[in-house]
Amino acid sequence: VPVTADNCSIVSTTNDAPAVFLQGTIVVTWTVTDIGGNVTTATQEVTVLPLTSTINPLACDSYIAPDGATYTSSGTYEAIITSTFGCDSTITINLIVDSIETNEVVLNGPIITAVQSNVLYQWVVCDDNYSPVIGANGQSFDLLASNNYAVILTNDNGCVDTSICLSINLDVIIPEVFSPNGDGKNDVFEIEGVLFYPNNVLDIYNRWGNLVHHEEGYQNDWNGINTEAITYGGKDLPVGTYFYVLDLGNGNGEKPFKGYIYITR
Repeated sequence: VPVTADNCSIVSTTNDAPAVFLQGTIVVTWTVTDIGGNVTTATQEVTVLPLTSTINPLACDSYIAPDGATYTSSGTYEAIITSTFGCDSTITINLIVDSIETNEVVLNGPIITAVQSNVLYQWVVCDDNYSPVIGANGQSFDLLASNNYAVILTNDNGCVDTSICLSINLDVIIPEVFSPNGDGKNDVFEIEGVLFYPNNVLDIYNRWGNLVHHEEGYQNDWNGINTEAITYGGKDLPVGTYFYVLDLGNGNGEKPFKGYIYITR
């Protein structure tokens, strides 16, 4: 029943409600008229729930049922809805909770790949407010610059998830010394960033200009062993200074890195 008021007398308060409300929602219009013939209206929604019903919702990650309960996994649930008049309706919920199965990414040389397949991809730059990388909409993304990258995944049901940010540094940093003595520390000639250039070629020479190590696609695994020249007394190279030539093989005409590496044991 509406509450009415007027600075003149109210002549009538009427509505267009049906005699019987059927199941569903009906909009009722109330009309109030005062003694001066002024009219105002208001609407009211009347919803009649069935005693029992079934719904089949699809949710991403979690679902809030009509009774306020929250579910995070698929299944069949029951909700009891009680009206202000004490009438109960029972709702059976056949729920499917969908989500992105995994948001992990892997790095393979200069290519970063999302583990999850059969979804939509958008690679983004984390440090630039997750701005999209133009044209980077595939499962794999060819790295062209150092940055922090992530991928936004969207599946067929519209569920969205974002991977962790992965810091990528394409700069090549070559150490000046390493100690292949088997103590588990600094035992290999580790060149930072070289794995981003799978076509690289590394050559190591001794002080007499003899090639002592050659490797195509260097994997940061050389431990000071003479793999090329004739050796006497074992393959472990003696302490000393060696000359390296590292060609990244990226096809852009960049000159090879050249310098000296000192082996200590």
